[in-house]
Amino acid sequence: MNKEKKSLIIHYIEEFVIISLGLLILLGLLSFTNFTFTLTLLSIWVFLFNAIIFTYWLWKSESKKWEKIIALLYFFLVEFVIILADK
Repeated sequence: MNKEKKSLIIHYIEEFVIISLGLLILLGLLSFTNFTFTLTLLSIWVFLFNAIIFTYWLWKSESKKWEKIIALLYFFLVEFVIILADK
């Protein structure tokens, strides 16, 4: 198996793991709320799933430190808006 094919398979495995984590978080939150889907539940799920995706990006990204800091500030701003949206 050549290097390009291995990296493609690893990429698909990483995407599968991230999507699986998102679905597991959603199912976990639904089980805590007796499987009632609300806007609050959706905003909490988006907050947690975005945190996972953002953390993964920080880990894998080769961006400069100042670019990561700006992205982190933007992430916090978006999450703050999401949290306040359901109140």
